[in-house]
Amino acid sequence: MESRDLSKEEMMVRFTIVVELEDMAKTEEAKWRQKSKVLWLKQGDNNTKFFGRMATAHRRFNTIDRLVVRGEEIVETDEIKTTMAEFYKRVYSEPESWRPGFDMIDCPTISREEKNWLQRHFSEDVVLNVIKQCDGDKAPGPNGLTMSFFKVCWDTVKVDLLEIVHNFHQKELFEKSFNATFIVLIPKKAGDEEPKDFRPINLVGSVYKITFQANY
Repeated sequence: MESRDLSKEEMMVRFTIVVELEDMAKTEEAKWRQKSKVLWLKQGDNNTKFFGRMATAHRRFNTIDRLVVRGEEIVETDEIKTTMAEFYKRVYSEPESWRPGFDMIDCPTISREEKNWLQRHFSEDVVLNVIKQCDGDKAPGPNGLTMSFFKVCWDTVKVDLLEIVHNFHQKELFEKSFNATFIVLIPKKAGDEEPKDFRPINLVGSVYKITFQANY
């Protein structure tokens, strides 16, 4: 078989392909690591198979494939969805609309200086510090963006993100889509089968989380 040295152009092509493959491998590993919820291993540990097994185990544990309601077993997916939705509608609904009154007389107040300090504009450092304090690999909300995205791409997104935070601080308004939330039901222990045995967790979008924490 004939063999020869690669030309400079071929060497560059080979180098480019190797770099692209390494980037793809790192991206795949990061994806499975994030899905696996394993936070005690660092990105770059090259445990893609392990992360995949952990993600599969989490998915199996969290899957609701049957419910028992008043002694009757429910296995149909649509019926399970309807049953859980009705259960939490009852849990979070109020039979009465009455609210206790609140008398503001003789309540302690803050000084004008303290008020101005609380209403001051947020600096870039404050917002960035909020992002740095958040775990980058927590499950993302509806927009699919984790905090790692904002940490890595801060220089690119900071202008738009700061505008959102400042706009909410001044007008107390933001796009309705920012408040879109996924509600995930997590079993409290293995073998849970009744609606009350599941714990609802809100997967809030990153922009909403940053805005809320920066303002409060």
